[in-house]
Amino acid sequence: MVPLNEMTLRRAVLADAAVLAALAGELGYARTAEEIGATLSRFAARDDQAVWVAEHRGQVLGWLHASERLALESSLRVEVLGLVVTAAARGSGIGARLLLEAEAWARLRGVAEIELRSNIRREDAHRFYLRQGYLQSKTSYTFRKAL
Repeated sequence: MVPLNEMTLRRAVLADAAVLAALAGELGYARTAEEIGATLSRFAARDDQAVWVAEHRGQVLGWLHASERLALESSLRVEVLGLVVTAAARGSGIGARLLLEAEAWARLRGVAEIELRSNIRREDAHRFYLRQGYLQSKTSYTFRKAL
């Protein structure tokens, strides 16, 4: 277990790309360090995107990506687009700390609501989000088309 008082949160930098890709891979998302680095580079010029890493003694143990979402049919909100904690550190409070950081960022931006999506198969994650005060608001299908 990682003592939370020994963990630091910071914004992700390009040098984190390989470890962010490896962590994404733990959840089955195949992203290369180059792809993650290119995405982080695009985020650098935008203030509506934030990526934090949780670090312990120089080792990145988790990350969270949050983004402002503005749509015609709903109010401005922040959406957590990705949250990963390495399998060895799950249950230590890192995910909760990352969520609190995203919530604080949303409040600073004047946003009153935060949401996230979770694959129907990730039942442990669903229980985690419920413990953090999130409520399931709907069930939906995701459709995708290659272009």
